[in-house]
Amino acid sequence: MEGFVVYGDKQGCGYVTTDESGIMQSVRKQEVILAGEKLTPGQYTDLRGYFIRKMPYLGMLGSTEMIFYLGSYPTLFGTKHYYQCVFRIAEDRIFEMFSPISGRDHYYIKGKWK
Repeated sequence: MEGFVVYGDKQGCGYVTTDESGIMQSVRKQEVILAGEKLTPGQYTDLRGYFIRKMPYLGMLGSTEMIFYLGSYPTLFGTKHYYQCVFRIAEDRIFEMFSPISGRDHYYIKGKWK
């Protein structure tokens, strides 16, 4: 795994790797409930409108870090795979980093992330 990155233009944080097996060995296939939605590994979700498109939920890293697969991009040195991470604080609260020193929490209130 190449490592943890904070994406540019405040697009959140995640992992970039050229070897999918590295992160997949670390991710625990664990169901989680968030905003009233039961997430099962492999299920596509937009987290009730948090993301602009549906993407597969893969599982958990540690006790709070949810991992989603964004996609891949071919380069001269191999294909890079991108993963989004969102930290689950509670069933109706998540946290996402937008720079190495800052982030924002979001609450799911009355059907919307705020």
